[in-house]
Amino acid sequence: MRLPEIQQMVRSLSVENDALRKEMRALQRDCTALSQENGKLEAPSVHYAERGDLRGEQGEATPTTA
Repeated sequence: MRLPEIQQMVRSLSVENDALRKEMRALQRDCTALSQENGKLEAPSVHYAERGDLRGEQGEATPTTA
């Protein structure tokens, strides 16, 4: 490989790396938001589980976490 080819490959990889970093940050934000939402959803499930009741107030089964 010649120097110009290597330089072009480095530029191309740098652009791809930047795009992947942006995608990673977006995914981290989404994961954080989902984690916070999950925490809000888990609170009622924990309350019902402590009472030994696996059903919500309307009599619907509440999802359990693995």
